[in-house]
Amino acid sequence: MKDNVGCCIYDLHRQGIYRFGTIVFEVFNNCGDKTIKNLWILLGNYNEGILKYINYFIENDFGVLVSDPKLFPRINFEYERPYEIMNAVVEITNQSNYNIKNVLQKLSTFHCRDLQLRLYSPESLMMLTKIVDYLVPDKFRSIEILYEYSAGQAELINFIVSELPNIFRFIVFDKDGLMEEAKHNKIIKSSKKLEDNIMAFYDVNDFEINIDTYSEALHYNIGLNKKVCITKEGFIKNYLSHSLDYGKVDDVNLIDVLRSDQFRLKWEIKNDDIEQCKDCIYRYCCLSCSDIYLNDQKYFKVEYCNGLNK
Repeated sequence: MKDNVGCCIYDLHRQGIYRFGTIVFEVFNNCGDKTIKNLWILLGNYNEGILKYINYFIENDFGVLVSDPKLFPRINFEYERPYEIMNAVVEITNQSNYNIKNVLQKLSTFHCRDLQLRLYSPESLMMLTKIVDYLVPDKFRSIEILYEYSAGQAELINFIVSELPNIFRFIVFDKDGLMEEAKHNKIIKSSKKLEDNIMAFYDVNDFEINIDTYSEALHYNIGLNKKVCITKEGFIKNYLSHSLDYGKVDDVNLIDVLRSDQFRLKWEIKNDDIEQCKDCIYRYCCLSCSDIYLNDQKYFKVEYCNGLNK
């Protein structure tokens, strides 16, 4: 993959990204089914670097020497998944008055795999104990819970984690350091405020580098594809920070919204289509959920990782 300053290799097996000079792109872009001898002749101006890189790739298990490249066809990066919705984010506060059980039931009928719950009050945490049956593993494959901590809630948090084995992470936003040590390794403490986590965030450590994500990124926006969010007030959105909503979940048919062309439009605006992102080496693994807008026939993000809205 080439960008403005060089090129990089996605190691989809070992989940890493490695940057190189442009000569590497020239070698890979021209090699095809050519022998090393033919490649040597074709790229005569780069002969000094070619052998160096070929040896480096072999030594570091990026490639192997073969006598018949036809025995090693190119990887098929077509992407299709049976799930209509793959992940959902649901906000809950003591002010939320929408039907949370109804939302979870409908997400389950869509075979939503992954669910993130954002809880902003002790009342919302207590409510989880009353809807455990709607969160069990045969409803959702994995659940992540983000909670704005209030004093005296540690035992309740431990209880919820014990009751739901499909919780893979429970992040406690404990800005004031009130919570004692957690009893489960799934419970992670953060010194930030949960409210600060609404906007798109960019941490290379959270990027997913694997064949599934890479294949999806070639065809879709991996941050927004098959995602739905329900805000504190019950509004349906592509993501929490987006300005456009599709009505309140109790007033409209959630299934009709999720199947509408308007809601799914941003799923297909991949990073290769977006200005600035299209030149970033992380565009096939970045999970940014930023809103997208069209200007002069070009797509832009509202939030960029470096803060520049170009």
